[in-house]
Amino acid sequence: MPKTVEVRQDQMRYDLTLPDQVNEVFIDGITQMNIGIPITKLVCHTVTSPAIKPGDVEQRQANLTLTIPTLALYQFLHGLLGNLVTDEGKKQLLTGADVINKSLITAIENFSANPSSIKKSN
Repeated sequence: MPKTVEVRQDQMRYDLTLPDQVNEVFIDGITQMNIGIPITKLVCHTVTSPAIKPGDVEQRQANLTLTIPTLALYQFLHGLLGNLVTDEGKKQLLTGADVINKSLITAIENFSANPSSIKKSN
């Protein structure tokens, strides 16, 4: 069942309807940005084969072209950067990085170097 979120702030007043399903696309990064007026196009990608050794060429596949009004992109970036420079924003970013770091360390510590413990896929 769709849900409506009401936002009532000094600078923002809107109702956002969230349907039962919303398209979600994962991206590893933005490959290309064509900035124009009134719109900007972002070409997004996923990495299909990472560059492992020096000299390797990373392989990417475009999986999304996002077309957004340039003003909306500017407002988003302004808000994002504004939040990151606050003490609370920095704290949230550092906390998130710490959680990821601890998870990676735990995974490395629990990794078994015994090749017989690795399941082989057929």
